[in-house]
Amino acid sequence: MTKLEFEKLLKPLVEIIDDIEIELIYNILERIDNYKEVKGTLKWYNDKLNELKLLEKDNKKAFKNRKKQIKDVIEEIATKCGTKVDNFDKLEDYYNQGLLNVNPLTLYNSVAINNLINEAIKDGNDIMNLIQTKALEATKKEYMNILNKSYVETASGAYTYTESIRNAIDKMSENGVTVVHYKNGRTMSIEAVVRRDIVTRMNKLVGDVEIQQAKELGTNLVYVDQHLGARVRTPYMKNDYEAHCEWQGKKYMIEGSNEKYDNLYEKTGYGEMLGLKGINCYHNMKPTFEWEKIPDRIDEVENKKKYDLLQQQRAFERKMRKLKRKRESYKATKDEQLDKASQKYKQESEKFNKWLKENNLTRDYEREYIVNVNKIKPKYEMYNNKAEYTIQEEQKLFETINNELDKEINIESKWSGKININNDCSPAKEWNCSITIGSSTLKQEVQHELLHARSISHYGKEEYINYQFEEEATVELLNKQILQKNKMTYYDNAYANMVNKLEEISDIIGIDKFDFAINLFKIRPSKRREWIINLAIENNKKDIILDLLEEAYPKW
Repeated sequence: MTKLEFEKLLKPLVEIIDDIEIELIYNILERIDNYKEVKGTLKWYNDKLNELKLLEKDNKKAFKNRKKQIKDVIEEIATKCGTKVDNFDKLEDYYNQGLLNVNPLTLYNSVAINNLINEAIKDGNDIMNLIQTKALEATKKEYMNILNKSYVETASGAYTYTESIRNAIDKMSENGVTVVHYKNGRTMSIEAVVRRDIVTRMNKLVGDVEIQQAKELGTNLVYVDQHLGARVRTPYMKNDYEAHCEWQGKKYMIEGSNEKYDNLYEKTGYGEMLGLKGINCYHNMKPTFEWEKIPDRIDEVENKKKYDLLQQQRAFERKMRKLKRKRESYKATKDEQLDKASQKYKQESEKFNKWLKENNLTRDYEREYIVNVNKIKPKYEMYNNKAEYTIQEEQKLFETINNELDKEINIESKWSGKININNDCSPAKEWNCSITIGSSTLKQEVQHELLHARSISHYGKEEYINYQFEEEATVELLNKQILQKNKMTYYDNAYANMVNKLEEISDIIGIDKFDFAINLFKIRPSKRREWIINLAIENNKKDIILDLLEEAYPKW
């Protein structure tokens, strides 16, 4: 499986992790800055220190809300990696010629290969659980670092509280939530660790399947392919197998060895971290036979030239990431240095493209990836746009919005008319029909809870427990549509991905988003999935809609 094929398979997982990382960063900033008294004081510091467990709860929810999506993506990646037979046509031709005694079609129904896939799925989920643990620990540490730094900087007068928080945004925008720290100072973000660990495990699955295919075809030989730019020997290598250029393009015995063929495991380090199918290794194997010819080996001098070029490309990519971070940081803070940084990035980008063309290389934009600061800013701005209300003002706000909803939705509100002020928890519609909210809030948060009072309040707690996402995503979809209809600002939140999928469904079926949201809202939560499926069937869109529906209403 090629690097490009891996990237395509990994893209949905990376998108999920990217969203989680942005939410973790926002949770830190919101928790630190969510304070109605004087910020940056010792009292502020102690109060925020006491909120650490609340932050941890919010962060766990970010992963929990996407747990089903992550499991589904891991299963899809493993299944596609494990069921791929790269050289099927050639094997089928050998079988038709009588050169093989085993029909290669049997490889698709192999119990042993299916077991390898299931094992990789389990390992993939274990890896994601471990990354989650590390991410939660890293977020906690980052929260404490910002808390300490902001207090010291504000108390000493080095920066104002606002400047200190802005610096924190810039730093996290550049680095993301770093979950791995090396002695040389290098760090890795959640997204980078996911790429490294999941690709390495799934690459190992591909290798295990390739070896199993050879065994089932009755051969003890595999051919390891080759490519220019494979890793060359350096003085820092501890094991011979780390020099990939020396063992690529040869046949190996799976079990044993002889004068003609080396043992696969011993020579290539298969299964080792820096060997064949290890970290950043995209060599592949295929079953081969004594009589089968293989390509001539790549000249090691030519390989060394290509390897050196690739190392120069990596240096360019590191430089581009650094310049991009600086540009994005200035963009977010509207710094006067933005034009200068943008011009510098453009110049270096043109220089890089020219160098690539001269050396017949392709630009790999995935290696220039950084966490997008512009994804953090809107959420942070959402918090900054919250208004501070007295209990009397908040009561009036609720009543006004509730009256406005009467004009939009012909469904009785079960809201009792009572609100509870609590700055230490998220907004919530309580089962006694009161609503809990903070003293600082947005209209869209109030409207969301009042919409619950016209929906789930009619059906009860048990229905909410069993159909939480059907309720939350539908309510937020209608919340968004009402605000946009009235030309009011809407801010994405934790339900953004689910809402986006519902909007996609609406577009595919060909129904106005507002009408779709209203009609869906009128269906009880336990029947909303069924209603959408029936609508899709009526419009001959069922197959397209089902995948989107799984993301809109993920199962626990």
